Amino acid sequence: MHRIGRGLRGLGLTIATLWLLQAAALASTQSDQAFEAYRQSDFNKVIELCNTALADPALDDIKKAGFMHLRGAARLRLGDYAGAIADYDATLAFDLGDLRAGVLWERGLTRMLSGDCPEAIKDYDAAIAARSDDGEYFADRARCRSRMGDRSGAIADVEHALQIRPGVQEWIDLLSAVRGE
Repeated sequence: MHRIGRGLRGLGLTIATLWLLQAAALASTQSDQAFEAYRQSDFNKVIELCNTALADPALDDIKKAGFMHLRGAARLRLGDYAGAIADYDATLAFDLGDLRAGVLWERGLTRMLSGDCPEAIKDYDAAIAARSDDGEYFADRARCRSRMGDRSGAIADVEHALQIRPGVQEWIDLLSAVRGE
């Protein structure tokens, strides 16, 4: 499996997760515990803490989105792709502003990992339409295109990713692999 495992920035906390929770000013015990559990790779604990937080009827929308997103990331780490996609879907129901592209990309990555490249490509397309300056979006879409036999589309995507961030060895290797070199 190519670099896929590095999507989600090494499958650590994503920028979108951090911003969603930070924007919500979650200085609560639950969010602190959830972050710590995530850092310690205790993903079942993350899910438990997020579920507890989400059961609070007073939780505002941005906090709900943050906890749903974090729970989705934990489910992804556990290989629960359907659960992760459901959480990303629920997160995307909120007004995320500039963070929407990152969540779309993560849902696309999850779909790619689950083997659903056609749906992943739709998510990557939407993420790129919202924010076209992230080479990861193009590189991951290239992986799906390559898997689906769209060699020319994959090459174009990797080349574009390398225009955004020249010299990324992983993408150079991907380009060589797609070209058959």
